[in-house]
Amino acid sequence: MAPHQGYLEILPANEIRFDLVVGKTLEKGLILKNNSEYAVAFKVKTTAPKRYCVRPNSSVIKAHESIEVRITMQPLKELPPPGQLFKDKFLVQACQTTAATDDAKAIFESKDKEDIIDQKLLCTFNLPGVDTSAHEPNDSVVNATARDTFETNNMSAIGSALLGTSIEEASPTLSKSKPTALRAAASAPKASGGESDAELLRQEQVLAERLAKDLKEARERETILQRELSEEREKNQHSRKTVEELENKFTELQAKAKKEKGAVGGEAKGADGKLDVPPQPTSILNNLLLIFLSILVSVLLFQQFGESPSSKVMAINPASPPPSIAQTPKAAPH
Repeated sequence: MAPHQGYLEILPANEIRFDLVVGKTLEKGLILKNNSEYAVAFKVKTTAPKRYCVRPNSSVIKAHESIEVRITMQPLKELPPPGQLFKDKFLVQACQTTAATDDAKAIFESKDKEDIIDQKLLCTFNLPGVDTSAHEPNDSVVNATARDTFETNNMSAIGSALLGTSIEEASPTLSKSKPTALRAAASAPKASGGESDAELLRQEQVLAERLAKDLKEARERETILQRELSEEREKNQHSRKTVEELENKFTELQAKAKKEKGAVGGEAKGADGKLDVPPQPTSILNNLLLIFLSILVSVLLFQQFGESPSSKVMAINPASPPPSIAQTPKAAPH
């Protein structure tokens, strides 16, 4: 039903269009105008109450006044495919009232169904980068269908009144051919839309395959880099361990050298704190050789002169050179 034929004028009149975005709350406004001389109560219903929030969803509009209804769409987790968009609808119910109350619910409960006028609105959706006009019915075709149906019904009523029979009974070919032509005209945009859907689907599949390939290559590169990084870390740890072992060995050798040096220095000191120089083997041999030579000379002198060596041989000082042999004494005078 057109908006001017009801109690309220609704803007927009036929549809509510949303530009779909993932993870974002979408909001649209609906203007309800009361151009009559009486107050009008209204309430708004939807086929998807979990997806939309309507505020206010019911109220009373005074004569020649208007009200704005805010329709909020909950955030989407993912976008629907182009050929499977939501088929949501809104229903605006209105009735005139002379009651002083603003309780729309009580007013509707007191009204008969014949006093309530329903006005329907469709929800249409735009996907990012996708032309969804091919999926929507052609307004001219829909209007022509409605107009032809209205004219056919009027002609049927006139024929029944004048001839006692309906147009369908009098001319079944005419009554069947016109709806068939209208259906064919209405389905023409859908055929072209199907071809565009197939092309879009093919492009999306190619893009998805390319992205999957790139993702696979990126994961393989990441695996290789992680493996190389792990190997470098192992080499670094091994080198660090080797350096630590060398440092420990060097420290042990230094400590051992200091300990041995201290032990040698302690043994070389005497009682007076000074270093005792041990006797040299060369000086001892020299002394022994001198003693042996002195004894040998004494024996030879004793054998030659028959005297005691002690009376003829001078004491030998080990530090002085050996004495020369005494001269032979002169013979005593007779």
